Amino acid sequence: MTAAADILTEHVIGLISDSGLEALSVRSVASRASVSIGAVQHHFPTKAAMLRAALRTVAERSAARYSQAGFAEDARCRLMGLLELLIPSGVDDVSARVWVAFSARALTDPEIGEVYRDVWSRLHTAIAGLIMECDADMGGADRRATTVLALADGLTIDVLAGSITAEEGRSIMASAV
Repeated sequence: MTAAADILTEHVIGLISDSGLEALSVRSVASRASVSIGAVQHHFPTKAAMLRAALRTVAERSAARYSQAGFAEDARCRLMGLLELLIPSGVDDVSARVWVAFSARALTDPEIGEVYRDVWSRLHTAIAGLIMECDADMGGADRRATTVLALADGLTIDVLAGSITAEEGRSIMASAV
């Protein structure tokens, strides 16, 4: 992607975070970025292209954040570090807000659904592997990883909605694990 496309992608992400997927259009991105509609269409000829770029960028950012958890030597510390990163930093966590919007869109958009399932699968595999490392005799690592991801999804919504703080969400996650 070009630098101009990267900048436009940031505007797409900001727009989705602020107003949801429904507000996304070539016109709204052009207005937000203070560029012409043609400039947006040059890089993103369709709304679907904007959505793919935004999802790809958010997924890459999340993967970079998650890789930070891999530096601890102890498997339990790596697992807890990864799970802590699944909880948003607060109500204005842009990546989390966009991810939730895409999660909902994955139900009705096959292309977004495919990307969502791929990211979820990779994350599930990483968590299950760390669970097995922590307690190989316990068994059920796949099911436990699914449970942890479901809890993380619920806590993410609660933090973004302001029902609980990020600290409360992390504490609940740590207690559950």
